[in-house]
Amino acid sequence: MEPSELASLIEQVKKVDPVVFADALQKEAQGHFQVPFKRGFGTSKAESDEKIAALGTELEAAKQGKTDLDDELKELRKKQPDLEKWTSDKEAALLAKEDEWKGKYEALQADLLAGKTKAERQRVMLALKEKAHVIPYIAESALAREEVAARMKEQPDGTIRYYQKDAQTPLVAAEGEDVAELFARTLVAEKVIPPEFVQPPKNAGGPDYKGGSDGTPQGTKRSSMSVKEKSEYVDKHGQDAYLNLPA
Repeated sequence: MEPSELASLIEQVKKVDPVVFADALQKEAQGHFQVPFKRGFGTSKAESDEKIAALGTELEAAKQGKTDLDDELKELRKKQPDLEKWTSDKEAALLAKEDEWKGKYEALQADLLAGKTKAERQRVMLALKEKAHVIPYIAESALAREEVAARMKEQPDGTIRYYQKDAQTPLVAAEGEDVAELFARTLVAEKVIPPEFVQPPKNAGGPDYKGGSDGTPQGTKRSSMSVKEKSEYVDKHGQDAYLNLPA
């Protein structure tokens, strides 16, 4: 700029209102500031502020979206079944069902055993009355006694086994011999049923056994005797003598 031009500019400035001049300088300074800012950041500060404001809006929107998603997730969790509780309830129901069927099974087993025991008692009852000649109501009373019932025990295979007076030693019948009949005769021989309640047999008789001290042929075995011969032998010689014969 030429000196004359500079002097003219100074004169013009002197004529301008100071407030207006200061405002003009401030605006000019702001304009010049945007130039280096834009050179350094690729955009002006005003443009950056607009982008920052837009990003802030997007961020708030994202936060709100997350909040909405969290709320939806909470609602879904409320609606979905409680797996742990469902499993626990299911297990409890199955256990209850198992107990129910176990009870039914045990009841059926008890009924079955009662049926078998009743059938065996009937066999012994018949033997007491018909083979041992015990008065009927006395036979029933004897079988109802606890110490007698304890000698008739169920085995693991479901059968009923008879025991001697100690309720521990099995009562073994000879081959072909009815163990219920043997048990009935044993009760009479042990005087579990008093002798006065045993009636004399009707039409007692049969072969006269000879050869032993009691008239029994040598080598006579229980297994070789017929049912009638066993009955007649016990009637004649007693239960103890019969049990002492070889099986």
